[in-house]
Amino acid sequence: MMRCAVIDDEPLAAAVIVAYLNKLEGYSVEYVGHHAVGAFNALQKQPIDLLFMDIQMPEITGLEFIKGLSNPPKVIFTTAYREFALDGFELNAVDYLLKPVSFDRFLKALSKIEMPTKESADSKQLDQSDEPYVYIKVDKKMVKIPLREILFVESIKDYVKVVTKAKVYISYMTLSYTAARLPISSFLRVHKSFVVNMENINTYTSSEIEIEKNTIPIGRHYKQAFVDRVKGKGL
Repeated sequence: MMRCAVIDDEPLAAAVIVAYLNKLEGYSVEYVGHHAVGAFNALQKQPIDLLFMDIQMPEITGLEFIKGLSNPPKVIFTTAYREFALDGFELNAVDYLLKPVSFDRFLKALSKIEMPTKESADSKQLDQSDEPYVYIKVDKKMVKIPLREILFVESIKDYVKVVTKAKVYISYMTLSYTAARLPISSFLRVHKSFVVNMENINTYTSSEIEIEKNTIPIGRHYKQAFVDRVKGKGL
């Protein structure tokens, strides 16, 4: 689990980041504050893996705050002022988000972060003593889905449809974010709107894949990667 803190002197801006984090599995919001002093106290009392830090704040800026930490957590800066980006990156920030922060841009920033170890329930929520599985957030509940049961994942605007052998799940997240949480050993993106489980392919041609009774197109820009993968498996 990635333990997060959000520091922003604008409560509405902080609420946006918190709402985004709450949409995702693997992230917990441990602290929300609106000034640097509170952030300092919070970091002393509890471990934080990722800090969302506003730059322009009263008394002390987010940049000055991070410079003053001897062992800072991973940091994603948020601000309304683009000119501070260079300073943020000089502090080895993970990313720099310009307000208002869109969900897609937020996910792109998170994709740059290596999640904690598998033993602490990483992004795939794998249990070494059990068969591999993933947790998907569906209707405010985390649903456990064995990876072998997943046939394919389809993008539907801001949602994904996870199709399994027994059921279909709808979750509010992007296809890119979902694909990043599935093992590349079994899953492959074959179209801008589809990720497939290679282990469940029945037949394929140069333009489409059949998985059970579902026909999935192969996108022009994804065809070579698919061909390379199936050749490697001797299909």
